[in-house]
Amino acid sequence: MILSAILTLMAVAAVAALAWPLVRKTHNARPRREFERGVLADQMAEIDRDQERGVIGAAEAEAARNELGRRALARLESTDAETTAPAPPRKRPLILIPVIVLPLVAGLIYVTLGRPDLPGLPFAAREGAAPARAAPSRETMMQVVGVIETRVREAPGDPEGWRLLLRLNGRLGRADDAATKIYNEVLAAAAEAPKRRAAVALAYGEAVMTTSDGNITKEAREAFTTALAADPAHPAARYYQGRMQIDSGDPRGALRTWSALRRDAPADAPWAKRLDEDIARLKREHRLDAPAK
Repeated sequence: MILSAILTLMAVAAVAALAWPLVRKTHNARPRREFERGVLADQMAEIDRDQERGVIGAAEAEAARNELGRRALARLESTDAETTAPAPPRKRPLILIPVIVLPLVAGLIYVTLGRPDLPGLPFAAREGAAPARAAPSRETMMQVVGVIETRVREAPGDPEGWRLLLRLNGRLGRADDAATKIYNEVLAAAAEAPKRRAAVALAYGEAVMTTSDGNITKEAREAFTTALAADPAHPAARYYQGRMQIDSGDPRGALRTWSALRRDAPADAPWAKRLDEDIARLKREHRLDAPAK
């Protein structure tokens, strides 16, 4: 009963709020003639003050007064038509019928048939509670690609950007030529900066490799070769050099490359442990006891 009383009071308040503008008396807006005249008087006084201070001459003051008078007359004439037209009468009784009756009928139906005591149904148990999301449109995907392309141009040394770009192009059925074109442009722009050129080539090569199930494809091989040529001392470039030697059937050459890389590694290199594991696996799988001189 308490809930019914609260809902009834809320319905009455809502009906009153809706009905009040319809039943209250309305008055025509006060004519703007007095307002326009007040504004005109202030502007005329301002012209007089400017003339007294010597800011403008007599001829300029007179011209300004004439212009103000012309504009004010036009405004007053248009105001007369707006403020003197009577408002059409309202048929309040007909308007009030649905406003008052419909909320009351809805309240009676709820009081009669409503069951506020029933517990709520868990969301997970509702039929169709979690409909499958519609796949984004191609237009939306192309917009995302545009954003990622901008990001790649701004940070070409980030492999994640290249990876996202390649994957999205694959989902859209686009050839990798779009990403390759951007890669070549960025690479050419870094022609005079070997370390940056190496970083860009490594990022692109890693992205191509990860989107190819970890395989060093021809495109990834070219990128790693470019990085090694730009910065032969780069640890990542030397590591992928060993990977390429393994793929080409030269495991002993890979062992020499990785062993030299391990000797040159700083004591606190975060990748040293992983490199030790790769060297141990390489020796075990290819039965290499020690690197040949």
